[in-house]
Amino acid sequence: MNPLQKTNRVALVVAALACLLSAGTAVAELKPWDQEQVSGLAAELSDAIKGVRRAALDEPTLRDRSNTSGRSTQQYLDTLRQLETSTRQLATRLGKGEDREQTLGVARRIGTLLRDAQETGRRLMLTKPSFDAIDRAVAAVHELSPFYTDRDPLLPTSTQR
Repeated sequence: MNPLQKTNRVALVVAALACLLSAGTAVAELKPWDQEQVSGLAAELSDAIKGVRRAALDEPTLRDRSNTSGRSTQQYLDTLRQLETSTRQLATRLGKGEDREQTLGVARRIGTLLRDAQETGRRLMLTKPSFDAIDRAVAAVHELSPFYTDRDPLLPTSTQR
C-alpha cells in the first residue's frame, strides 16, 4: 500500500469515527420550554451547589491547608463561590420570567464551573461526601440541560475520577 492510500484510509477511518461519535451525542432532544419547571430545576441546582459548598467547609483536606496546595484549594473555593453566585443568578432570572435565550449564557457558565470544580476536587483528593455533593449538582445540571440544548450538555465533558 502506497503512502497516499494509507493517508486516504486513515482519513476515512477518522471520518467514520467522527460520524459515529457525533451520532451518539445528537440523540438528545430539546425539551419544550416550561418556565415553571425550569425555574424549579434551577432552584434545585442552586440548593445542590449550596450542598457542595457545605461539604467543602467540612472537608478535612481543605481545612488543613498544610496538607493541600494553597493555590488549588483557593481555586476550588473560588469556583464554588462563582457557582453559588451563578446558580442564584439563574434561579432569580428565571423567576423573573427570563427565557432560554436570555439565560443560556449563565446556564453554560454553570456547567463549565461545575466541570472545573470536579477537576480541581480530584486534584485535591476530596472525600466521598464532597464528591457525592458534586454528583448531586451534576445530576441537577443534566436535568436542566435538555431545556437549553439538544446538541451538547451544559456540563462539558471532563475526565472521570
